[in-house]
Amino acid sequence: MNCRLRIALYQPDIAGNTGTILRFAACLGLGVDIIEPAGFPLSDKALK
Repeated sequence: MNCRLRIALYQPDIAGNTGTILRFAACLGLGVDIIEPAGFPLSDKALK
């Protein structure tokens, strides 16, 4: 059985915490789903 874990962020409010979770997930090879609306702009430029 192939079981891939994913992290779901439901309407995140703090951009810094979201960035930390994204980096953590990248290190572990996990997927991340962000369920909008978020309390900050979600764009490539805003997340960098």
